[in-house]
Amino acid sequence: MSNITGQDRRFLHCFLTERFNLSELKTLAYYEGYPFEDYPHSTISDMAREMLQYFEREGRLSAFVHAMLQERPDNELARIYAALPPTEQAARVKLELIIRDAGRESAQEIRDRIAYALGWRREDVGIIMAVAGSLRLLLSVPAQKAPALLALARNPQAWRPYEVVSAKLYEQLTEVEQERWRRLVTEQPLPGAPPADPGAATRGLPFGWKWLIVLLLLVGGAATAVFIFALRQPQLTVVNRCVTPLIIPAPPAVKSILALPDSIAPGESLRLPVLTGAGRYGLLLNNNDMLVLRLPRTLPGVDLREIALGQLDDDDEMLVRLNGRLITPPQQFQIESGRTYELVICAPR
Repeated sequence: MSNITGQDRRFLHCFLTERFNLSELKTLAYYEGYPFEDYPHSTISDMAREMLQYFEREGRLSAFVHAMLQERPDNELARIYAALPPTEQAARVKLELIIRDAGRESAQEIRDRIAYALGWRREDVGIIMAVAGSLRLLLSVPAQKAPALLALARNPQAWRPYEVVSAKLYEQLTEVEQERWRRLVTEQPLPGAPPADPGAATRGLPFGWKWLIVLLLLVGGAATAVFIFALRQPQLTVVNRCVTPLIIPAPPAVKSILALPDSIAPGESLRLPVLTGAGRYGLLLNNNDMLVLRLPRTLPGVDLREIALGQLDDDDEMLVRLNGRLITPPQQFQIESGRTYELVICAPR
């Protein structure tokens, strides 16, 4: 434990809450390996207080205050930093662990298994974030102990009934993968934040994703779905490269027939039929600069051939590619029966 005074603790707490917004505070702690999943909070004040207590317990308060000073130079903060003893514990490193057939609820069990197998303290394995799908864990572990965990990941017997798909140090991830983790952690709202606007699920999404949503919404009931399944319909694999889940707002009947989930998690994919079938699709701008999707046919029970998707989204981070080809209007697509297509949302440039 450090010999910091109560007055200095109060100053550090006020400094964090007054000089950093939520995203900046989470980014600051993210790079220091703070285990967000282990200490959920509903307010910035609670989060800042727990961060200070955590780094003090871990003997790394000096390193954390130094990071604060780098971001927000301040004379009083510099005085406190100079008075703190050097960081007592070795730095931590971040490590990505991907485990097949494990849900998000398994994260704590897997952390306990790692600590038990390696003879570590439970606190040595900090969970920065857990993402559902094939369970993706971003862990914070002492740097000198990381090799032991990487070695354990190569031992299948230690993980049954689970299977470790991948174990990598954060530095071994690509820049895109590192940025995706950072945004997932730092842009996640606090648990006590106001509920999201239900309409926000599709508002502001890239037009390629709106296209997919429209295709799902075209089929409103079982009768039309039966007609579609009578065709040898094309298949579409949707890959979510965004940092947030992609909502699938299909009607309940369609979700039931196609066994669709409510959303596609970041980094995950989903295969589904192209409900409007094979043919030539057109993507164009009308006279009002609205993006329009032209379908190859009008389906029974759906009196639509052209669908307005809204204004073109110019956000560079929301690129959409179909089979590697950037979707930009005006453009036509020939969708063939029996073929599988890949639609990547938030695709890299």
